[in-house]
Amino acid sequence: MKPKNHHSPVPSVLPVLLVLAVLLVLSVLVVLGILPPANAEAQLPRPQKPPYNTPLLKQYVTTAAFPWTVTVCKGDAYSGDYSDLSDALAAIPSRFPQRTPTQRVLVLIYPCLLASPTSLPYEEITLQVPTWTTLQGVPAGASGGIDSQAARVMLRLTGTNTTCEGCPSALLKLDSGASLINLYLQSITPPTGPIRVVEVSGAATLTNVVIALSGVETQPVDLLFVTSTGTLLARDLGLTRNTFSSLSRGLVLAGGASAAIYGGRFFVPSGVPVENTGTGVLKLYGVRIDPSSVVDIKRSSTGTIETFFTDYATESGGIIDRPVRADSFTLDNTCKVLTGTGTPEGVIAAPVCSLYLRQDGTATTTLYVKTTGTGNTGWTAK
Repeated sequence: MKPKNHHSPVPSVLPVLLVLAVLLVLSVLVVLGILPPANAEAQLPRPQKPPYNTPLLKQYVTTAAFPWTVTVCKGDAYSGDYSDLSDALAAIPSRFPQRTPTQRVLVLIYPCLLASPTSLPYEEITLQVPTWTTLQGVPAGASGGIDSQAARVMLRLTGTNTTCEGCPSALLKLDSGASLINLYLQSITPPTGPIRVVEVSGAATLTNVVIALSGVETQPVDLLFVTSTGTLLARDLGLTRNTFSSLSRGLVLAGGASAAIYGGRFFVPSGVPVENTGTGVLKLYGVRIDPSSVVDIKRSSTGTIETFFTDYATESGGIIDRPVRADSFTLDNTCKVLTGTGTPEGVIAAPVCSLYLRQDGTATTTLYVKTTGTGNTGWTAK
């Protein structure tokens, strides 16, 4: 009788050992913070197909990227990583503890409940944006003007007081390294105490952001307040107070705060659109400030306010209007303002109504007016 063949147990043990090894590797990655814990929301990108075997699983674990991106989408079938913005922001410090200027968290906010580009998808009482975190709206509408909601995702803040005991210092507080992009921030709840709608307490940036306040107002309200430790850089910034009140202020700097604003519109018709109450520097580039019944720009301390191509009517405290340097200007797409040496007659072509300032002119040949023709003749010295 032939002896029975006894199969070695090794082959049946190998798959078990491989699975245990993979689980051990995954556990180590979770402990080191490279992979999120099991109860964390899934991160993109995900495998294009399930890793059915060990080599595929190994390839995915060793080559997949896990970007620091969080999606917020309320009510949609996908729902994003979070349905509420406050939950997403609250989870960031524990999920991404190693944030730095070069390792930021991006929070993409989708208007998933939109019936129209201007309907309200998100509402919070107060919010605080963690350090090195960017909130970026992904609007459903086309790009529009500085007051258009369609070009931004709307977020309504319903807090009523930011100075009571236990209250936050602002409805929306931006820590150092916080950024806002494509957002329409609205406060419409009548305040029960003084309110700061947005407060900057570190280095923050705003891009294509509108801060709007409406409703009955009996308390002081600052739309955008930069504290003594704050630094602000903003592009296409809108500040809107659409109910008249002398208690409103638009952009306010305190202490040693500094700010630079590039483009935008400030509409605070019965308050103070811009005020520097501290010792820092505020620079306004190409900002339109609608006339106020109080004063458009106010310097109430030793700080400075400098304007470049900024449209405003009244000021107090001393404002520095920086000179505009250019070879020529065209007004209403027709009349030109030019300068140079020598007579313009027979040299410079311009339409009727143009002016020429002669740098080497005399008492009667410093100003020339174009009175006839469209060519280089027809200049009259004045």
